[in-house]
Amino acid sequence: MGMDLGGARGMTVGLQPARLSVSSISSPDTPLADDIALAGALGLGGLGLWGYKLAGEKDVPQRLADAGLEVSNLVPRGNSIFPYALSRDPAAPTDRVDRLIERLTAAAELSPRCVVCITGPRPPDMSEERAREVAAALLTQVADAAAELGLVVALEPIHPRISASFSLVSTIEDAVSLLAQAGSDRVRVLLDTWHVGDSPDLAGQLARHAKRIVGVHVADRVPGWSHWAQRAFPGEGAREVPGLIDQILAAGFGGLLDVEIFSDDGRYGKRVRPSLWELGAAEIFRRCVGGVVAMGPGKGR
Repeated sequence: MGMDLGGARGMTVGLQPARLSVSSISSPDTPLADDIALAGALGLGGLGLWGYKLAGEKDVPQRLADAGLEVSNLVPRGNSIFPYALSRDPAAPTDRVDRLIERLTAAAELSPRCVVCITGPRPPDMSEERAREVAAALLTQVADAAAELGLVVALEPIHPRISASFSLVSTIEDAVSLLAQAGSDRVRVLLDTWHVGDSPDLAGQLARHAKRIVGVHVADRVPGWSHWAQRAFPGEGAREVPGLIDQILAAGFGGLLDVEIFSDDGRYGKRVRPSLWELGAAEIFRRCVGGVVAMGPGKGR
Protein backbone atom coordinates (compact mmCIF):
# COMPACT_ATOMS: atom_id res chain seq x y z
CA MET A 1 0.00 0.00 0.00
CA GLY A 2 1.45 3.38 -0.96
CA MET A 3 1.11 6.00 1.76
CA ASP A 4 1.57 9.65 0.87
CA LEU A 5 1.74 11.11 4.34
CA GLY A 6 2.67 14.56 3.16
CA GLY A 7 3.41 16.98 5.97
CA ALA A 8 1.97 14.79 8.70
CA ARG A 9 5.31 13.28 9.71
CA GLY A 10 7.38 15.15 12.23
CA MET A 11 4.67 17.66 13.19
CA THR A 12 5.55 19.33 16.47
CA VAL A 13 3.19 22.28 16.79
CA GLY A 14 0.55 22.12 19.52
CA LEU A 15 -0.88 18.71 20.31
CA GLN A 16 1.40 15.83 19.40
CA PRO A 17 0.14 12.97 17.18
CA ALA A 18 0.69 10.56 20.09
CA ARG A 19 -2.23 12.31 21.84
CA LEU A 20 -4.50 11.57 18.89
CA SER A 21 -6.43 8.71 17.37
CA VAL A 22 -8.36 8.31 14.12
CA SER A 23 -11.64 6.44 14.04
CA SER A 24 -11.63 3.64 11.48
CA ILE A 25 -15.02 4.83 10.17
CA SER A 26 -13.21 7.88 8.77
CA SER A 27 -12.09 5.73 5.84
CA PRO A 28 -14.97 3.25 5.95
CA ASP A 29 -13.84 0.79 3.27
CA THR A 30 -10.15 0.66 4.09
CA PRO A 31 -9.02 -2.74 5.44
CA LEU A 32 -8.13 -2.70 9.11
CA ALA A 33 -4.53 -3.62 8.27
CA ASP A 34 -4.23 -0.38 6.28
CA ASP A 35 -5.79 1.63 9.12
CA ILE A 36 -3.22 0.21 11.53
CA ALA A 37 -0.36 0.92 9.12
CA LEU A 38 -1.46 4.51 8.55
CA ALA A 39 -2.00 5.25 12.23
CA GLY A 40 1.36 3.72 13.13
CA ALA A 41 3.19 5.64 10.40
CA LEU A 42 1.70 8.91 11.64
CA GLY A 43 2.86 8.22 15.18
CA LEU A 44 -0.66 8.22 16.58
CA GLY A 45 -1.43 7.01 20.06
CA GLY A 46 -4.38 4.91 19.00
CA LEU A 47 -7.10 3.88 16.63
CA GLY A 48 -10.85 4.05 17.12
CA LEU A 49 -12.32 0.73 16.02
CA TRP A 50 -15.69 -0.09 14.51
CA GLY A 51 -16.87 -3.66 14.97
CA TYR A 52 -17.65 -4.33 11.33
CA LYS A 53 -13.97 -3.93 10.43
CA LEU A 54 -12.99 -6.71 12.83
CA ALA A 55 -14.89 -9.43 10.95
CA GLY A 56 -12.48 -12.14 9.85
CA GLU A 57 -9.45 -10.34 11.25
CA LYS A 58 -6.87 -12.24 13.30
CA ASP A 59 -4.18 -11.23 15.79
CA VAL A 60 -5.53 -7.69 15.99
CA PRO A 61 -4.26 -7.01 19.55
CA GLN A 62 -0.73 -8.01 18.57
CA ARG A 63 -0.83 -6.02 15.34
CA LEU A 64 -1.97 -2.94 17.23
CA ALA A 65 0.74 -3.42 19.85
CA ASP A 66 3.39 -3.82 17.15
CA ALA A 67 2.29 -0.48 15.69
CA GLY A 68 2.37 1.18 19.11
CA LEU A 69 -1.39 1.75 19.11
CA GLU A 70 -4.10 1.35 21.70
CA VAL A 71 -7.83 1.25 21.04
CA SER A 72 -9.17 4.67 21.98
CA ASN A 73 -12.76 3.42 21.75
CA LEU A 74 -14.68 0.55 20.21
CA VAL A 75 -18.05 0.95 18.48
CA PRO A 76 -19.44 -2.61 18.36
CA ARG A 77 -22.11 -3.85 16.00
CA GLY A 78 -25.61 -3.31 17.38
CA ASN A 79 -24.45 -0.80 19.98
CA SER A 80 -27.84 0.76 20.70
CA ILE A 81 -30.53 -0.23 23.19
CA PHE A 82 -33.38 0.51 20.79
CA PRO A 83 -33.24 -0.16 17.03
CA TYR A 84 -32.44 2.72 14.70
CA ALA A 85 -31.75 3.27 11.01
CA LEU A 86 -28.23 1.80 11.04
CA SER A 87 -29.13 -1.19 13.23
CA ARG A 88 -32.73 -2.38 12.98
CA ASP A 89 -32.50 -5.99 14.13
CA PRO A 90 -33.28 -7.44 16.55
CA ALA A 91 -36.15 -5.15 17.49
CA ALA A 92 -36.56 -6.15 21.15
CA PRO A 93 -34.27 -4.17 23.47
CA THR A 94 -33.56 -7.19 25.66
CA ASP A 95 -32.49 -9.24 22.64
CA ARG A 96 -30.25 -6.42 21.47
CA VAL A 97 -28.59 -6.18 24.86
CA ASP A 98 -28.08 -9.96 25.03
CA ARG A 99 -26.24 -9.84 21.70
CA LEU A 100 -24.21 -6.83 22.75
CA ILE A 101 -23.13 -8.54 25.96
CA GLU A 102 -22.09 -11.60 23.94
CA ARG A 103 -19.77 -9.36 21.89
CA LEU A 104 -18.04 -7.97 24.97
CA THR A 105 -15.79 -10.99 25.42
CA ALA A 106 -14.18 -10.42 22.03
CA ALA A 107 -14.04 -6.68 22.76
CA ALA A 108 -12.11 -7.32 25.96
CA GLU A 109 -9.25 -8.86 23.97
CA LEU A 110 -8.67 -5.43 22.40
CA SER A 111 -8.54 -3.56 25.74
CA PRO A 112 -10.36 -0.46 24.46
CA ARG A 113 -10.53 2.58 26.70
CA CYS A 114 -14.29 2.39 26.30
CA VAL A 115 -17.08 0.59 24.44
CA VAL A 116 -19.40 3.16 22.86
CA CYS A 117 -23.18 2.84 23.07
CA ILE A 118 -26.15 5.02 22.17
CA THR A 119 -29.71 4.64 23.36
CA GLY A 120 -31.40 4.61 19.96
CA PRO A 121 -34.67 6.56 19.53
CA ARG A 122 -37.82 6.16 21.58
CA PRO A 123 -39.85 3.20 20.26
CA PRO A 124 -43.30 4.29 19.02
CA ASP A 125 -45.04 2.04 21.55
CA MET A 126 -43.25 3.59 24.57
CA SER A 127 -43.67 6.86 26.37
CA GLU A 128 -40.57 9.03 26.71
CA GLU A 129 -40.48 8.32 30.45
CA ARG A 130 -40.70 4.56 29.97
CA ALA A 131 -38.10 4.57 27.20
CA ARG A 132 -35.66 6.37 29.46
CA GLU A 133 -36.28 3.89 32.27
CA VAL A 134 -35.68 0.93 29.96
CA ALA A 135 -32.59 2.46 28.38
CA ALA A 136 -31.03 3.34 31.73
CA ALA A 137 -31.66 -0.11 33.18
CA LEU A 138 -30.33 -1.97 30.15
CA LEU A 139 -27.27 0.26 29.81
CA THR A 140 -26.48 -0.53 33.43
CA GLN A 141 -26.87 -4.23 32.66
CA VAL A 142 -24.38 -3.91 29.80
CA ALA A 143 -22.00 -1.91 31.98
CA ASP A 144 -22.12 -4.50 34.76
CA ALA A 145 -21.30 -7.28 32.31
CA ALA A 146 -18.53 -5.15 30.83
CA ALA A 147 -17.03 -4.43 34.23
CA GLU A 148 -16.57 -8.15 34.85
CA LEU A 149 -14.35 -8.18 31.74
CA GLY A 150 -12.46 -5.03 32.70
CA LEU A 151 -14.33 -2.88 30.19
CA VAL A 152 -15.96 0.54 30.49
CA VAL A 153 -19.17 1.41 28.66
CA ALA A 154 -19.60 4.99 27.42
CA LEU A 155 -22.91 6.57 26.38
CA GLU A 156 -22.69 9.03 23.48
CA PRO A 157 -25.15 11.95 23.33
CA ILE A 158 -26.40 12.78 19.83
CA HIS A 159 -27.03 16.25 18.36
CA PRO A 160 -30.56 17.49 19.15
CA ARG A 161 -31.37 18.13 15.47
CA ILE A 162 -31.10 14.40 14.76
CA SER A 163 -31.68 12.88 18.19
CA ALA A 164 -35.26 11.85 17.36
CA SER A 165 -33.78 9.31 14.94
CA PHE A 166 -30.83 8.23 17.06
CA SER A 167 -31.02 8.91 20.77
CA LEU A 168 -32.95 9.85 23.88
CA VAL A 169 -30.10 12.11 25.02
CA SER A 170 -28.44 15.03 23.27
CA THR A 171 -26.21 16.65 25.91
CA ILE A 172 -23.72 15.51 28.53
CA GLU A 173 -26.13 16.70 31.23
CA ASP A 174 -28.97 14.69 29.76
CA ALA A 175 -26.83 11.56 29.50
CA VAL A 176 -25.81 11.80 33.14
CA SER A 177 -29.41 12.44 34.15
CA LEU A 178 -30.58 9.33 32.28
CA LEU A 179 -27.99 7.18 34.02
CA ALA A 180 -28.92 8.62 37.39
CA GLN A 181 -32.40 7.15 36.91
CA ALA A 182 -30.89 3.69 37.22
CA GLY A 183 -28.57 4.76 40.01
CA SER A 184 -25.66 3.77 37.79
CA ASP A 185 -22.18 5.20 38.17
CA ARG A 186 -20.62 2.51 35.98
CA VAL A 187 -21.62 4.02 32.63
CA ARG A 188 -19.38 6.83 31.48
CA VAL A 189 -19.89 9.40 28.71
CA LEU A 190 -18.28 9.75 25.30
CA LEU A 191 -18.27 13.36 24.11
CA ASP A 192 -18.39 14.09 20.37
CA THR A 193 -17.52 17.68 19.46
CA TRP A 194 -19.83 17.51 16.44
CA HIS A 195 -22.80 16.44 18.55
CA VAL A 196 -22.41 18.53 21.71
CA GLY A 197 -20.18 21.39 20.57
CA ASP A 198 -23.07 23.85 20.45
CA SER A 199 -24.74 22.66 23.67
CA PRO A 200 -25.77 25.50 26.01
CA ASP A 201 -23.33 25.87 28.92
CA LEU A 202 -20.96 23.25 27.57
CA ALA A 203 -18.13 24.51 29.78
CA GLY A 204 -20.35 24.11 32.83
CA GLN A 205 -21.39 20.62 31.80
CA LEU A 206 -17.75 19.66 31.31
CA ALA A 207 -16.82 21.04 34.70
CA ARG A 208 -19.68 19.28 36.48
CA HIS A 209 -19.22 15.90 34.82
CA ALA A 210 -15.53 15.75 33.87
CA LYS A 211 -15.02 12.51 35.79
CA ARG A 212 -17.69 10.78 33.71
CA ILE A 213 -16.06 11.59 30.36
CA VAL A 214 -13.94 8.67 29.17
CA GLY A 215 -13.71 9.31 25.44
CA VAL A 216 -13.81 12.13 22.89
CA HIS A 217 -14.69 12.12 19.18
CA VAL A 218 -13.54 15.13 17.17
CA ALA A 219 -14.94 16.53 13.92
CA ASP A 220 -15.60 20.01 12.59
CA ARG A 221 -19.04 21.19 11.58
CA VAL A 222 -19.91 22.00 7.96
CA PRO A 223 -21.67 25.41 7.93
CA GLY A 224 -25.31 24.91 6.99
CA TRP A 225 -25.08 21.12 7.36
CA SER A 226 -28.20 19.16 6.47
CA HIS A 227 -27.14 15.55 7.06
CA TRP A 228 -25.77 13.79 10.12
CA ALA A 229 -23.09 12.19 7.93
CA GLN A 230 -21.74 15.53 6.74
CA ARG A 231 -18.70 16.57 8.72
CA ALA A 232 -15.41 18.31 8.10
CA PHE A 233 -11.83 17.63 9.05
CA PRO A 234 -10.78 19.57 12.17
CA GLY A 235 -9.92 23.12 11.19
CA GLU A 236 -11.61 22.86 7.78
CA GLY A 237 -15.22 23.59 8.72
CA ALA A 238 -16.86 26.05 11.08
CA ARG A 239 -13.61 26.12 13.07
CA GLU A 240 -15.27 25.47 16.42
CA VAL A 241 -12.88 22.65 17.28
CA PRO A 242 -9.94 24.65 18.75
CA GLY A 243 -12.11 26.22 21.43
CA LEU A 244 -13.83 22.92 22.16
CA ILE A 245 -10.51 21.11 22.58
CA ASP A 246 -9.39 23.87 24.93
CA GLN A 247 -12.47 23.32 27.07
CA ILE A 248 -12.12 19.53 27.03
CA LEU A 249 -8.46 19.64 28.06
CA ALA A 250 -9.14 22.33 30.67
CA ALA A 251 -11.75 20.05 32.21
CA GLY A 252 -9.00 17.48 32.77
CA PHE A 253 -9.55 14.98 29.97
CA GLY A 254 -6.35 12.97 29.67
CA GLY A 255 -7.26 10.40 27.03
CA LEU A 256 -6.86 10.27 23.27
CA LEU A 257 -8.74 12.66 21.01
CA ASP A 258 -10.28 10.42 18.35
CA VAL A 259 -11.00 12.15 15.03
CA GLU A 260 -14.18 10.65 13.55
CA ILE A 261 -15.29 11.76 10.08
CA PHE A 262 -18.61 10.89 8.49
CA SER A 263 -19.04 12.13 4.92
CA ASP A 264 -21.80 10.25 3.14
CA ASP A 265 -20.88 8.96 -0.32
CA GLY A 266 -24.44 7.72 -0.84
CA ARG A 267 -24.44 4.65 1.40
CA TYR A 268 -26.56 6.45 4.01
CA GLY A 269 -29.03 7.80 1.48
CA LYS A 270 -27.82 11.35 0.85
CA ARG A 271 -24.50 11.90 -0.88
CA VAL A 272 -22.77 15.04 0.36
CA ARG A 273 -20.52 17.10 -1.90
CA PRO A 274 -17.67 16.78 -1.62
CA SER A 275 -17.69 13.40 0.08
CA LEU A 276 -14.47 13.19 2.06
CA TRP A 277 -14.81 9.41 2.07
CA GLU A 278 -13.90 9.46 -1.62
CA LEU A 279 -10.40 10.69 -0.82
CA GLY A 280 -7.60 8.17 -0.47
CA ALA A 281 -7.15 6.68 2.98
CA ALA A 282 -3.69 8.23 3.46
CA GLU A 283 -5.08 11.69 2.68
CA ILE A 284 -8.00 11.15 5.07
CA PHE A 285 -5.71 10.14 7.92
CA ARG A 286 -3.27 12.98 7.18
CA ARG A 287 -6.00 15.62 7.31
CA CYS A 288 -7.68 14.10 10.37
CA VAL A 289 -4.42 14.47 12.26
CA GLY A 290 -2.95 17.58 10.67
CA GLY A 291 -5.83 19.86 11.53
CA VAL A 292 -5.72 19.07 15.25
CA VAL A 293 -1.94 19.19 15.50
CA ALA A 294 -1.79 22.54 13.71
CA MET A 295 -4.40 24.19 15.90
CA GLY A 296 -2.88 23.05 19.19
CA PRO A 297 -4.20 23.79 22.67
CA GLY A 298 -4.76 27.41 23.52
CA LYS A 299 -5.43 28.59 19.98
CA GLY A 300 -9.18 28.60 20.49
CA ARG A 301 -9.03 31.01 23.40
